[in-house]
Amino acid sequence: MERRDWLLLSLLGGCTPLLPESGSVASLLAAGLPADGQAEPLDRSTLNFWRQQVRGSARGQGVSWEANRAPEFLLYTADKGFVPATDVDESILPSNGDANVQVQVAGFRPSAADQQKFEKSGHGSLRIDLQQAQPTKGMLETLAFSAVAALQPTKQGALPPLDQLKMDVGTAWGKWQKVPLPGGSGSWTWNFFLQKKDSLLARAASLFSLAAPIAPILGMPAIAKTALGAFDNFFGHVQSSSPTQWLFQGVELPVAATREAKDNLASPIVLHSGSYAVVPREALSAFGKAMDKLEINRGMVVPKGTKTTDVYDAARETIADITYLGLDVKVQHAVFE
Repeated sequence: MERRDWLLLSLLGGCTPLLPESGSVASLLAAGLPADGQAEPLDRSTLNFWRQQVRGSARGQGVSWEANRAPEFLLYTADKGFVPATDVDESILPSNGDANVQVQVAGFRPSAADQQKFEKSGHGSLRIDLQQAQPTKGMLETLAFSAVAALQPTKQGALPPLDQLKMDVGTAWGKWQKVPLPGGSGSWTWNFFLQKKDSLLARAASLFSLAAPIAPILGMPAIAKTALGAFDNFFGHVQSSSPTQWLFQGVELPVAATREAKDNLASPIVLHSGSYAVVPREALSAFGKAMDKLEINRGMVVPKGTKTTDVYDAARETIADITYLGLDVKVQHAVFE
């Protein structure tokens, strides 16, 4: 058995609460065996991304990554429409304090080209990381929350219906449904990629009775930041065992839920309760030209005034050449003792 196969499946067997009742470490390990006994060479660019680039480390400055697929976030409100999340008027934020943040993937709509890539590859993986910028009182280190989800095709190998492409990220973290951000500041990363259905992550996902087409297969709640670095290294080896096509490839970005946090961070993503659209950087200009006539409804980007009953039909044709995620974000302001 390949060493990285054993590592991933051992981790799944020991750390995730989502194992099917019939699962066992032995069956997981057996499923990890390559079908032909041969492993593909490591994808070095993917491995280096997770080891050197994703956290913005200075030692990763020379690493090549697909910056054109970097996620760009836009907050949608009924009165302002779409606004880049780094340019949101800070007057909508509380002046200071702590915050609890909940995130849901409310929708996913690939471009026609990316849908074809998915149907040829047969599997997608979404990894989301949220980190604190300040430690919770009494803790020596800041905490990080990571979730890895699988996007599975239908039995016919097609993309599932749009109304099923959503996920409550908090389900991957058990009791930790909310991410606490002391001082209202933190950071997040969003990475979404495609691999063949015989990839290690795809084989691991096939062992779960997934309740939805996008469903978490691994949750790492409230781990120390130093442990996150180890997980990045581990995950890089796992992902790089198979060729990757990126839908979104993102490095760590600062987020702010208060005015004080926004003032203390460099161009942070403003977190406010509401809906967000996430588009690849290469599509930001095209999205900007169309966004005045668009809105978000049920996680889908559709023409303004679209009836709720017509949302998913309209979404198939609207900005058809742009891949996007729709997010629902809920921010609750609190004081952590």
